[in-house]
Amino acid sequence: MSAIERAEQDVERGDYGMARVRLASYLNAKGYDADMLNRLGQISFEMHDPSQAGRYWLASSADGEHVEQAVAAFMDRMGKDSRSAVSRLPRVVREAPTGALPPVAKDRLRRLGLDEALSKWGAEGRTLQAKELGRVGKLILILVFAVLCLVGCIVVCTGVWTISDWLFN
Repeated sequence: MSAIERAEQDVERGDYGMARVRLASYLNAKGYDADMLNRLGQISFEMHDPSQAGRYWLASSADGEHVEQAVAAFMDRMGKDSRSAVSRLPRVVREAPTGALPPVAKDRLRRLGLDEALSKWGAEGRTLQAKELGRVGKLILILVFAVLCLVGCIVVCTGVWTISDWLFN
């Protein structure tokens, strides 16, 4: 049974959360798929989570007043900041070539001013991730050095204590 079929069974049982998790995982494994984004948006909307629905619908082929309201809720949640909004889009959307997006999604992104931020994300996003990994690596290196210094101090103090015990007893 495929992930899509299991997700549909989850929806039939009323377990929208599990259905969304399954489909989001499937989307991450498969890559950009406007129909899958549309389905994830619909499930989120049925869960009464318009912001999440808007997050998925933003780059999908979905259209309609409820879609625009959900997208507006997502943008409001992001503080109308294009960089924040793009960073919260699903990874497959950020990594998808602009030509893969349906015309409705391209128009929506352009109208909201996200098209430029999304096109810059490819290069800048990877650079930022590399810098963040560099910061984490430096932090780990500093912690390892601090622990080694502490262990070294303990060994030296133990040695001095032992030698002084030999000499003075």
